[in-house]
Amino acid sequence: MWDWLAPVFVFVFFVTFVLIANIFTNKQYNKTLNKIVDRFKKIYPKSSIRFTEKNYPYQIELINDKTKIIIKVIESKESFEFIITNADNWIINRSPQHWNRKTKPDFIPKTKAFIEYSDSDVNLIKIVVIYPTCKHVIRYLNESDTVIMKDSDNFRGINFVRFDKLDDFLKNQ
Repeated sequence: MWDWLAPVFVFVFFVTFVLIANIFTNKQYNKTLNKIVDRFKKIYPKSSIRFTEKNYPYQIELINDKTKIIIKVIESKESFEFIITNADNWIINRSPQHWNRKTKPDFIPKTKAFIEYSDSDVNLIKIVVIYPTCKHVIRYLNESDTVIMKDSDNFRGINFVRFDKLDDFLKNQ
């Protein structure tokens, strides 16, 4: 008679678990965005700030006078590598020590939209913040040659900055 109760209980437990995990993930993500904005507020205290959706080409927008800074946030870990594979694609290598040619790449969404975003009304600055950090930021020069980018390097008008280096980067702007 109560045979239907077990599947219902499992379903309710699963849905509750997913909802709680989603709330926790969103809370952590919002904390990350606020930490990044706090760093920018120190350098640009009079900027207006707007947050966008997580799946938008960028997540934070700061506007002051005639400058607009758009910030794309990439979540990473210290052991990961951030790789600019070509002009329009970026990936996160979650396991650099175990990578091989068969490893499926973990593409970062909306990179092309971020790269192509323009606003002719203001001076536009594009920054990718890798939070909290990564092992290396690597850029492919061709199919076989790569370079490890320095924090001051810029590629196609975009600065790629690890969060732990953000203060130094902003002070030198």
